[in-house]
Amino acid sequence: MTDNTTGIKESAILVQPLSPIIVRDGRSFGTGERMHSLDWIYPSVFVGALRTLVGKQKGWDFDTKEQIDLLKQIAVTGPFPCVGKTPYFPKPLDCVVGEEKGQHTAYFCRPQKLGDGEGTDAPNGLWPVMPNVEEDFKPETTAGFWSMDSMIGWLFNTKDQLPQSDFKAISPKPDQNDAIALPQKDNRVHVAIDSKTGLARDTMFFSTSGIDLTLDKSAIDAVNFYAQVKFNDTESSQLDTLHPLGGERRLARWVVSHESKLWESMKKRLAECPFHENHVRMILATPAIFKDGWKPGWLKPSSDGHLEGSPPGCDDLTLQLVGTSIGRWMPISGWCYEKGEPKAVRRMVPAGSVYFFTLQDEGGKTDHLRDQYWLQSVCDCEQDRRDGFGAALWGIW
Repeated sequence: MTDNTTGIKESAILVQPLSPIIVRDGRSFGTGERMHSLDWIYPSVFVGALRTLVGKQKGWDFDTKEQIDLLKQIAVTGPFPCVGKTPYFPKPLDCVVGEEKGQHTAYFCRPQKLGDGEGTDAPNGLWPVMPNVEEDFKPETTAGFWSMDSMIGWLFNTKDQLPQSDFKAISPKPDQNDAIALPQKDNRVHVAIDSKTGLARDTMFFSTSGIDLTLDKSAIDAVNFYAQVKFNDTESSQLDTLHPLGGERRLARWVVSHESKLWESMKKRLAECPFHENHVRMILATPAIFKDGWKPGWLKPSSDGHLEGSPPGCDDLTLQLVGTSIGRWMPISGWCYEKGEPKAVRRMVPAGSVYFFTLQDEGGKTDHLRDQYWLQSVCDCEQDRRDGFGAALWGIW
């Protein structure tokens, strides 16, 4: 799909790793130490590899500001796991699963109004977010990624709980059409032997851990990376080649498809969902970076002390934040090739985090969030939005 007014071409891209992908976390790593892996690749790692690939195909040396600025214009949404024609999204943190007599139940975490004599230290008058469960409730571990249909079903369901029979994504061993587990880790020990001493050479004995997307071949097909990419010229969107992704220069096959069938099927499925409520839920499909840490910078205190604002590009709706269910912050850093120096460590809100809003505009149409802003980035910085951070899924509660 091409925007004739801007020359931007949007395409779907599939990346098929040929071996486990190395994506380090923020812990130190050196001689004799174990490298620790992330559970899933950061958007910046993915789009950085893509921009490098595009630059190499153009024969660029990455030594001019013009070249770098053009590459930084390439925008990505994702990457997400994809099996066959099914995309998956991180499990939302407003879902708590319990088990009783071998049957699992998904409980919705909702903002709860405070009763008489109750209080909270949450900022800006936010309500506590919790499920209605028994005091001795013990949460169960479930699949880390939900299918497109499972996620949409969760986003547009307003019940307090869903049994396993109605929501199969929470089953102990769900069908791959409903959910998949986090990728397994592939651990390897690397050593170089000195032929004279028979011992490991200095700085050449270490271990790595990678994301193995093949998983259990007897139970599930291989997992690919899926993303939507906006190229700034037609030539860049012609890809079908091998190129490294992540550390250790592990190879993957990069293929661009202009049909975007997965994206279109998602939009078709969304069009069938009701979106007329004034209670809006936002789930982060990729980690987000905000100027104010956990809080989006576009949310400002109103006259009554509550946080209100409009997501980037969504000026026709004003949302008031009433509660959050977010995970512990995640660090991100790296090396800046543009400046030739380390990047400053920044804090990210993890994928799966949930923000609960109420609509403040009388007559405002929340279905715009479903039809126009689905999986659009809600980050404050435009470059963070291009880099794939903060892709948002919208629903009701």
